[in-house]
Amino acid sequence: MIAPRSSLPLLTALMLAAATPSPIRAAEFFSWSAPSPAPASEGSDFFSRISSLPRQDVVAQIRSVVEPVTKEALNQLTPEVVRQVSDMPRDDIMKYVMGVLEPATKTVVSGVSGIVEPAAASLRRLLEGTRTRIKGGVRVVLKPAADGLGAIAAPALDEIIYLAVDTVRMLWKKSFEPLHVEHMELHFRDPLITADLQLNDVQVNNASTFVLDSIKSEPQNMAANFTAHVEAFNVTGFYDVNGAVVNGEHKVFGGGNFTAVIRGLNIGGRVEIGIKDLFLHVNDLKLDISIEKLQVKLEGLLGDAAVADLASGVISDVGPEFLEEFRPEVGAMISGQIKDFANDILGTFTVPSILERIRQHSEETASKRLSLRNRVHLYHHQELEAEAERIRLSQRAQDHADKRPEP
Repeated sequence: MIAPRSSLPLLTALMLAAATPSPIRAAEFFSWSAPSPAPASEGSDFFSRISSLPRQDVVAQIRSVVEPVTKEALNQLTPEVVRQVSDMPRDDIMKYVMGVLEPATKTVVSGVSGIVEPAAASLRRLLEGTRTRIKGGVRVVLKPAADGLGAIAAPALDEIIYLAVDTVRMLWKKSFEPLHVEHMELHFRDPLITADLQLNDVQVNNASTFVLDSIKSEPQNMAANFTAHVEAFNVTGFYDVNGAVVNGEHKVFGGGNFTAVIRGLNIGGRVEIGIKDLFLHVNDLKLDISIEKLQVKLEGLLGDAAVADLASGVISDVGPEFLEEFRPEVGAMISGQIKDFANDILGTFTVPSILERIRQHSEETASKRLSLRNRVHLYHHQELEAEAERIRLSQRAQDHADKRPEP
């Protein structure tokens, strides 16, 4: 190891834990011990007992193991550790990671064996090598554990994703607003429209105003399903189109400036992420897109200004319906473009640097929330004091009135 041990307390702790020689057995996870292999007449007592466990019990057992380890790991993941790791050469980091992963993998495999092997032994004589049923039996054991881990991790991961989205919005607004795309090519191959469209010097304004409405993460798959919307944004640039519409009956050509205003953009989708060379990477992205209103102006379409204005009006009117009709195709096309663009952006930020930015943004957000809460409390306190003073003055006036002699 090149870096000093003290510079990586988290990795060192994980490595020591992973290198522990004693394997994790079933009895360490569940309150009853795994039975010894049963005769063929007794069947799979182990599988029947574990499959009958209530799901909440499995989750509780896993939580009792996962939460202390997770808290300890997070306590050690200080900004200083993140900084030290990010400053290390990539080869050194990979050596540490492999030093943790290899013994940890052996320990996990040993632990899984401690759960599966007793059941597999008791089933072997019954199933006589029926691999399909063995796989089904293993699934009975492992699926509750996977579901339990997902139930524990998903809510916390959802909060992290919301925070990460706020961070992305902040970075986007500072560095990529307005969004600029130098060149984009779109190819339509459909009976309704067959055309090649080139877009150059495209500028997108207000893209950072998107709102993440819902998120449902799947930690075990490194994936999330989400919905989002943008109230309004506009796009400008230069276009060049050549093709035909309505089964090739009408030619479409032209080029020039274009503007588009999109209102009520609604997006649903699924994203799967991974890590590639210490950078976050979008492995897969699927989008479902709809818009409420479209306003387009194309200059130079069909070589005539009057025709271009007429065509712009028609496109503005039928655009949302066209998008609805060809929703899967449009979603797939835009998904590919956004995926490539997102990976280009993510390729400029290492995982440690993103974590550090998220930490900084979370501290700023917490400070702003605390300041707002204090101002609200002060306002309510002042309101209460003013109301108390009003009541006191009213009572004093009433007392004076009561003491006046009657005429």
